[in-house]
Amino acid sequence: MRMPGAAKAEFLLLQPMIPTNRPNMIAWVAVQNDPGVRGKTTVFRFPSESSIFGPSQVEAQIDADPVISSQITLWNQSGSTVVRGNLIVVPVGGSLIYLQPVYLQSESAKFPAFQRIVVASPRNIVWGSSLQEALNSLLAKEAGGGTGPSPSPGPTPTPGPSATPGAGSSLPPGSDVQQLVDYANKHFELAEQALRDNDFARYGSEIELVKQALAQLEILTGGASPAPSLPAGPSTAPSAAP
Repeated sequence: MRMPGAAKAEFLLLQPMIPTNRPNMIAWVAVQNDPGVRGKTTVFRFPSESSIFGPSQVEAQIDADPVISSQITLWNQSGSTVVRGNLIVVPVGGSLIYLQPVYLQSESAKFPAFQRIVVASPRNIVWGSSLQEALNSLLAKEAGGGTGPSPSPGPTPTPGPSATPGAGSSLPPGSDVQQLVDYANKHFELAEQALRDNDFARYGSEIELVKQALAQLEILTGGASPAPSLPAGPSTAPSAAP
């Protein structure tokens, strides 16, 4: 992905940070891996008074969702095994979006097959058979004020880096909500193909376009949630030895 203020996408290791004995996320860390900057660590700290959901809290909400949990139970009882992929925390504009693919592996199959993708905001959790379907469901819930977990109120964060499309964006001009959902879905599928082709540079570029579309969707739908604030200077530390 492209780091805030960077001119191009690069290969990064991303990690949400959770304090000991607390489930809330306190920071989001990116470690650069390109030549010349390998091991440079940038820390995006959340306001100390805010309460940002950590991965385990989102996982618990997924488990508690009646639609998702009942289907996963059914799949697990049919001679197949449900495999849940990594929960990915993506900063988008002034929000966080959580993504988790769900796979199904039968006893006779060597590899799991993609079935659903979970898309969550701090307020709602949905899933769909494609990113487009899941985003449509999430937007419908957000617009309708659907119930869902809500972080405790915190202070207004200081302005941080935004993924709002800039001069280099190829988002359709004057896009409406459906066009942006279609656009995000198209580039998510292209990113998946790039991953299958082991083309990580193209994968990063496609995911960046998905993030831009999601950021624009947030603006159009009026969504808002606690956002990470960027300190005046990023914390840096040497990379650990392999």
